[in-house]
Amino acid sequence: WPALSVELGASWSAYGRAEGAFDRPAKAAILHGERIAVADLGNRRVQLFSPAGAFMQTLSPPDSIPFNGPRCLCADKDGNLFVADTGGGALYVFSPGGALLLRIDSYLGDAISPSAVAAGWNDDLYVADLASRSILVFRLSSPGK
Repeated sequence: WPALSVELGASWSAYGRAEGAFDRPAKAAILHGERIAVADLGNRRVQLFSPAGAFMQTLSPPDSIPFNGPRCLCADKDGNLFVADTGGGALYVFSPGGALLLRIDSYLGDAISPSAVAAGWNDDLYVADLASRSILVFRLSSPGK
C-alpha cells in the first residue's frame, strides 16, 4: 500500500447553542457548491456552512419542530440532502436550496427509526433502520424523470 499522510487543515470547534456552534456533531456531508452540512445530535439540528466554514443556515422539519436526533446525512447526485432523524423516527429530504421536499416516517406501514442513510447513483436511497433491523431501499423519483 502506498504511504498516506494526514494533516489537520482546520477545526471548527465552537461549543454551544449559537448559530455555527456544536454540541455533539455526528456527521458531515459535502453538498453542491462545496457547502458542508453538519448533523448535531446535541443541539438537535442540521446546519449548513460555506467551504471556508462560515455559518449559512439551519435546516429544520416543518412547523419549526426541531429534529429529535439527527444522526446521519448524505447528499445525492442532484444535490438533495437526506437527514436520518433517529430520535424523531423520520427521514427528511431537503432540496439543494434547503427547502423541505419530503418526510418519510414509515415503510410498508410500519414506523421507522433511521440511523444511517446513503444515496445510490441509481436513484435508490438506502436506509439503515433500527426499528425493523433492516436496510430499507426507497426508489427516488421526481416529476419529469
